Amino acid sequence: MTLLYKIFIRPILEYGTITSPLKQGAIESVQNAFTRRLYCRQKGQYLRPDDKDYKTAAQRNELFNLTSLSTYTQI
Repeated sequence: MTLLYKIFIRPILEYGTITSPLKQGAIESVQNAFTRRLYCRQKGQYLRPDDKDYKTAAQRNELFNLTSLSTYTQI
């Protein structure tokens, strides 16, 4: 699933981040939503921020070997 994300969705998000850095927060939320859903699917349940297995967006990005889209605007 992560491979499909990296092939089809990530390039579109990267292009959007570079061309419109003002919308970076909205674009970053797409990746965060994807990693949250994928992580919950792996755990087999919906996780809330107060659950012990909950991971932040940065932790999920590290888990799935993804970098934050904000790194592309710094180039």
